[in-house]
Amino acid sequence: MVTIACTEGVPRNPLERLDLLDECLWVAPRVEPLVVSLEEFFKFWKRNPAIIDAMQSGVVLLDNIGLKDYLSKMRRASF
Repeated sequence: MVTIACTEGVPRNPLERLDLLDECLWVAPRVEPLVVSLEEFFKFWKRNPAIIDAMQSGVVLLDNIGLKDYLSKMRRASF
């Protein structure tokens, strides 16, 4: 299962991003996390296969930044 964490203030260094998820990876080793900033999400949403899949059929688990409404609008407009 791919899990996308889209948030503000994500470190630019990919290794630092993985450090944020260290505990999660030990608890749920079958989860493949993808951590992206809001800027990256909006920049790559048409080119990144994981983000495209999330846009088409993803389920929002937690939404502290108001992305769920945006995704609903984008799904209606694009797919």
